[in-house]
Amino acid sequence: MTEIRNFRQDLRETETTEVDAKVRKALKKHFPACETIIKNDVKGNDGGVDYYVSNFIYEYKIDVKVRKRSSKDGDVALELWSNKEVGKVGWTLDSSKKTDYIVWIWDDGHSEIFYFKDILEVFEERKDIWEKEFFAPTQKTGSGGTYYTSQCVFVPISTLKEAIYWIQEFKNLKNTIL
Repeated sequence: MTEIRNFRQDLRETETTEVDAKVRKALKKHFPACETIIKNDVKGNDGGVDYYVSNFIYEYKIDVKVRKRSSKDGDVALELWSNKEVGKVGWTLDSSKKTDYIVWIWDDGHSEIFYFKDILEVFEERKDIWEKEFFAPTQKTGSGGTYYTSQCVFVPISTLKEAIYWIQEFKNLKNTIL
C-alpha cells in the first residue's frame, strides 16, 4: 500500500517549539557533557544535520528523526529510497551525509541514539533481508500534482542494536586475528 504525504506539512509539524524542547531534552540526555546545542537553520537539511551539539573539544552533527507514535511500537524507520523515480537512495544509505549521530524521538518522549556510520554499515549489509522480513511500505510525497516515491523499512530497535553489536564484534575479532 502506498500512502500519500505532504513533506512540507510533515516538516512544519516537526519545527514546533514543543518538538524543539523534546529534542533538546533528548540531546542533553545523550550528551550530558554538552556545552551548547544549536539548531541548524540551513534549509534543505545541510547534509543531514539538524542540530550541532558541542563541548570544549568536540562538535557532533545530529540528524533528528521525530516519530509520531509511541516508542512501545519498538521500531525505527530506515529509509531505502528517498526518491525512487530518480534513483536517490534514502538517508540510511547515503554515505555523503555529514551526520555523526541519528537520534530518534517518539511522541512519548523516549529517545534512542545511534552512530550513523554503524547504521550505514549494517543497513548496507542487511537491507535486502530486512526489506523482506519487516514492513517496508512506499509512500508518495508531494503536492500540486508533483509526487515522488520513497520507501522505508521499519526495523525493530532490538534487531538494529543486535546487528550493530555483531558487526562490531566481527571487527574486533578481525583486528585481534590480524
